[in-house]
Amino acid sequence: MCLLDRILDYRSNYIEIAAHVQEHAWYLNRAGEMPSWIALEMMAQAAAAYSGLERWLDGQTDQSSRVGMLLGTRELSLLKPTVAINSELRVIAHQTYRDSAGMGAIQGELWHGDAQIATALLKVYELPADISMDSL
Repeated sequence: MCLLDRILDYRSNYIEIAAHVQEHAWYLNRAGEMPSWIALEMMAQAAAAYSGLERWLDGQTDQSSRVGMLLGTRELSLLKPTVAINSELRVIAHQTYRDSAGMGAIQGELWHGDAQIATALLKVYELPADISMDSL
C-alpha cells in the first residue's frame, strides 16, 4: 500500500516525496476526499523511503528491506480536515534523531502547494539487519 509516487529532493537528514490523491483510493471518505489523518501514514512511508535510500547510497544494496516500525507520534497537527482528489502533495521527512540501536525521530510534514496540511513528530524504530519480524 504505497501512498507515495516519486522522490523530489534528498539531502542529509531530509527527503521530499510527491504524492497524488488518486480518484479511487481506498482511503477516500464519503465525500470523495482524503482525510488529513492519512498524512501520518504518508509521513511514515517517507521516513522508510529515506532510510532505504540512505542504505542504498551507502552501498548496502545486497540486503533485503529492513523492517521499520512507527512507534508513535507527538504533536500531530491536522491543519486542514480533508484534501481533494487529484491533489498533488509533497511529503517531507526530516530526520531529527537516530541512534545506533535503530531508534529515531522524524519531523514530518504534508503540503498541498503552499498550504501545510499536517505536521507531526514521528518516533520510529528500525530492526537490525539480522532480525526479521518472523524471529520476534
